[in-house]
Amino acid sequence: MLHDRGALLYAPDRALYEGLTIEPRVDAAALEHDVLAETCRAAAARGLAVRAWTVFLHADRPGEHLDCVTENAFG
Repeated sequence: MLHDRGALLYAPDRALYEGLTIEPRVDAAALEHDVLAETCRAAAARGLAVRAWTVFLHADRPGEHLDCVTENAFG
């Protein structure tokens, strides 16, 4: 299954983002079920741990919110 690039795989509290320029994108699958929780349960059932990270100020979609991303030496 392909997921929306840069989208969340859980449903965030939308109230935290009201009035902000950038709001989180939620993957369509996460609107139907809790993808993150299901992944954690499936991993635990196999004796595995799930580690996650977030990336901020990164342009996942060219041309979108360019005033809010960092620019490195390579542009």
